[in-house]
Order: sequence, then structure tokens, then C-alpha cells
Amino acid sequence: MRVDDAKSRRVMLIGVDGAMLSMVERYLEAGSMPALAGLLDNGTAVEALPSVPVDTPTNWTTIATGAEPVNHGINSFIAKWAGEELTVQDTERARSMQSTTSRAELLWETVGQHGGSSLVLNYPVGWPPKGEGVRVIGGDTPGGLIWHKTREELYAQGPVQDSLLKLYGVTIDPTPLSFEPAKAWPSLTGSDSESAFLPVSGHEPAGLWAQRRFVNGEGRLAISRDEAGQDQVADLAPGQWSQWIPMDLDGRESSTRFRLITADTCGGLELYRTRVEPVEGYSHPADLAAGISSRHGPYVEGLECPYVPAGEERPFGPANICGEVMLELAHQQVRWITDVICEQDAEQPFDLLMSHFHLIDYLNHTMLGYLDSGYPYTSESYRRLTEGIYQDAYRLVDELIAGLVSGCGDPDTSVVVVSDHACLPCWRYISVLDILRAEGLVAYDWDSETESYVLDPARSLVGPALQPQHVWVNLAGREPHGAVRPADFEAVRQRVIDTLNSVVDPDTGEKPFELVARRESLNLSGVAEDRVGDIVYFLKPTYTTWDGSRDANSIGELSPKRMSRRPITATHVVAGHHTPHLPAARRGMFHNSAMSLWFGAGLGAHGRPPAPIHLRDVAPTLARLLGVPGPRHADGAVRYSLLGGS
Repeated sequence: MRVDDAKSRRVMLIGVDGAMLSMVERYLEAGSMPALAGLLDNGTAVEALPSVPVDTPTNWTTIATGAEPVNHGINSFIAKWAGEELTVQDTERARSMQSTTSRAELLWETVGQHGGSSLVLNYPVGWPPKGEGVRVIGGDTPGGLIWHKTREELYAQGPVQDSLLKLYGVTIDPTPLSFEPAKAWPSLTGSDSESAFLPVSGHEPAGLWAQRRFVNGEGRLAISRDEAGQDQVADLAPGQWSQWIPMDLDGRESSTRFRLITADTCGGLELYRTRVEPVEGYSHPADLAAGISSRHGPYVEGLECPYVPAGEERPFGPANICGEVMLELAHQQVRWITDVICEQDAEQPFDLLMSHFHLIDYLNHTMLGYLDSGYPYTSESYRRLTEGIYQDAYRLVDELIAGLVSGCGDPDTSVVVVSDHACLPCWRYISVLDILRAEGLVAYDWDSETESYVLDPARSLVGPALQPQHVWVNLAGREPHGAVRPADFEAVRQRVIDTLNSVVDPDTGEKPFELVARRESLNLSGVAEDRVGDIVYFLKPTYTTWDGSRDANSIGELSPKRMSRRPITATHVVAGHHTPHLPAARRGMFHNSAMSLWFGAGLGAHGRPPAPIHLRDVAPTLARLLGVPGPRHADGAVRYSLLGGS
């Protein structure tokens, strides 16, 4: 595979979504990451500035291509492009999470062109497969829902116990949340019990049956395929997981697991069910998946901690069941990723590994604020609880690194551990849509049939994209219902800029916008600039564009409740965010820049350089280590300062 005088090596990229270098250094010093500490004795740890917008699909694509978003064309999770309806972000929720959307060459495509072999596992925007000589296992961006078609379920009776809900100050009434039938379990000391159906929401009548029983005073739960309990598939005590249980979901062979959290003698019960995952269809070549599912369990797509959907009483986020279960699920995925990668390498050695683990990012969104003394909802006890969970989570990252290095590494292996961004605490929500609507720049009409307000594109001068932080002028001749004449384009842009810059938080007196600018003022020009809005904005730390509500990212149809809400409010659900902030934004020990750790063959021991690199530099530097050219459309450069040794 060598094409120049550089020594050909194998490269492992271990992606840790949302990881923050300051926290890694904190846990290295505390002794919580011993494997990484030893590896970095002969390596380099350096911050890396992300691309904008500072989010997941954008920056994992930048890492894989070496290109900036204006050239690779993937901007956030839900992005409008020039010439599309203003409401496209309400319906187009897949393309920005797929490799085929990238206009830039991916590193594994480059490796394949030079006869090399790549393994791409659970890597955002890694699916569908592109290029020669590549095996792809999973890889849709977390939340993309290519393979699984269900959500997690929390079946509960009585108060939800041992829960991180306490962090949010939310009270749950002691009534059933999703367990059917909706009646209290009997408090029995014998074996007689009633059966209850455990539905798979959205796929009724799919589901299993549960029977509560007591053995020597201990509450247990038997799970069966039939109401009578004859075809039993699990018998769980509190704290136990079931094996993967095969299920037919809409004619597709699938599998799920249960974990009994509580089953006390006073009627309280809490049972967690993972998503129902397909056992095939998530790999290339296609025949890999069935064997992997049989030996290791099915692929869990990105969300490796509980993500039980919110109701009116439950906050939106992954950590809304007990932290113990969340960390158990994360540990299971660490083992799955390690075992599958090492098995694949043994069967067919790779030249390039691109992998990804998402736990830290989900903790950041839900819990980061509790570590900040300025967070209005924290306390010393909350901070200690949160610190313990983070420390355990970074221990899992250390376990993942150790397992992959010991299982797949050799003297010719270069290892890079990298994140796509970090995160900043936040507790003030700002709705740009509501601000622009109040200014008369976005128009809505009442729809009596749906009892909601519907966007009127013919009267709307702009359309704010809520992911990413772009504002599109509704330009005649470009957008389908363009309401702004080309002659008025600049005047409308200036009006938006003036409006956002003049906003003042009524509760704090602070101006929440850090920067509001025309696209070209930030040099956001390239082959994919048609995917960048006309105005780009960034918020100051402590502000967020996401409050955790289901309609926070909607523009086409708004509820009366949403229309009556203040445009700037407190939020206790989203405790951390990265997308609305500048790449180098900081607050105390927290920062938005990514982490990069470099060690192994061909890499020098440079400690902790003070100046950051850019994420766009990762792919060209990896290509140099592999002895191949950088990806064809890369904007980044080889970071020779990281190299060293023979």
C-alpha cells in the first residue's frame, strides 16, 4: 500500500464523541484512566478545533475527509439546502447522517484505492458503504434510525426509584408510566400473580408477557411469550439482565433484552427494555451481521445509554433512568465494540480502523451543568453524584482503548483517540425562530383543523434552520415560495443581523449572541456552500438553542403553547450543548474544542502542546502514517509536529 518513502503502518482511530481533554487530564491525574496514562507516556495530547457547526455528523465527516463542511457538505443533523422549502428540516432527517451525502472523499476510500483494507465500525456517516476493500458495521449517525424501528421502554408501577430524575428536580406521580394494563401490581408473598402485557410501542400487538412473583420474600419478574407463562424466556431478580430474546418484529428477525431495576414488596416495579434490534442488515458485506449477532448480540446503533422518550412528566434525555443501568449498557457496548473489532481483525487484518463510542456526548447534554458551580440547579451532592458518573464513564473509555490496543495493536500500529467536539454547560434556552417571528420576519397562520399555527412561506422573509445555526433568506428565484426580491436580499440580511445583535435576556441583562455574520464574512465558501445559510450565528456559553422539547427543532407547525412561550427561558433539561457555540469557546474548565491523543508507531512523545490543531488535519496525518496520499478533497494539512520515530 506504500506510495512514497513513508513507512506503511496500520492505523487505529478510536472516536469518543464529546470527550473533553480537560476532563481526560483530570481523570488521568486521578488514576482513573491507567491504560491511557501508560500509552501517553510516549505520545501527545492536544486540543483540536472542530469545524462549524460544532456537532456530530459535521465533525466526524471532517475527521474522515480532512475537508471543511463547505466542501464535504454535511452540516449538522437536520439541514436545509438552497432551493428547498423552508420546512424541509421538519421532514428531512436522514441525509445528513449518511456517507453518500459527503461531497469529499473519505479516508477509507483513499486507502481502498491504494490496495488497503479498512474496518469502519459504528462510525457516524460511515453508512452506506463507499469504496473498495472496506468492511462497514453500523455507522449511521446516532438517532438516524436506519436499522432499529423501536424505542426503549421503561415499564413502571409506583414511584420510579434510584433515578437521575432527582437531578432535574422533576416529580413523577406514583402512577403507571407505560405499563399495561394500567393497574397496580398485587403485593403478594406467594407465587400467584397477574400477567401484564409488555407492548412494543408503535408495533402493537408485538410484545411479551410479564408475571410478578415473590420467592423467599424477593420480588422477581418472569417474562414469557404467552399470557399463561408457559413459554418463559427470562426469570429476573432485581439487578439482573436477560439474555437477548429473539422476536419477530413486523416480519423481521430481531432481538431485545430486559433489565429488572426494582420489584419491591410494596408494589413498586421498574423494568427496562432495550430497543428491539434487527439481527441482520447492518453490515457490509451483508453476511457479517448474522454471525456477529449470534456470537456477540445485535448491533446497538449509537445510543449506548438509555434514551427513554420524554412525556410531560419525564425530561428529554438519556439519563432518565438509574445511572447504574446507563453505565451497564455502556459497558456492554464497550465489550461489543472491542470483541467485534478484534474478531474482525483476526479474520482479516485491517490497515485502517475507524470506530466510534458515543456515551460521553449524551452525558454532556444531560448532566454537564451539574459540574459547574454557576449552574442554578446544582448542589454539592448533585456535583458529587455527577462527578462519579463521569469518572466511571471515562473509565469505560480507558477500557475501550486498552482493549483495542492490546487486542489489535502491534509495533507497526499508530493509534489516534479523537473526539468531534466537547461541550459547554448551559441553562438558558433561546428560540431564534420566536425572536424572528416577533420581528415580523417569519409568518404563521392559524389552522383550525390541526389547532396549530402553520408557517406561511409566502409571507415569511426568512427561515431559521434550527440545526445548524443558519438563517436562510426566503429569496425569490431560489426558494420555492421566495418572498424576498433579490434587490432586497442584503437589506433583509442586515435586518436579521441587527435583530439578533439587539436581543437582551430580560432575566440577566446579557446579550446572548456571541457572533452574527453573513456567510461570506466567515469565509464559508466552497463547493458545498449551497448547503450553508445566508447568516450564521453563535451563542455565548450558558445559552442553548435546544430545550429538550419535541418541537424545539420544528418550524412548519407550532402548538399554541409553543407560540405563547417567551423566546428566552430557563432550561433544566439540556445541561450542556456544543452546536451553538464557537469552536474555541470556553467557560472555566469546560471548552468546546475536541480532544486528540496520538501514540504508537511513527508518532512522537510531545506531551501537551499549547497550540491546538484542527480536526481537518487528522485525515491527512493518518494518511501520512499509512503511506498514502491524503483524501482527495482535504483542506487540512499533515501535522508533522506530531510525528516522530521510525
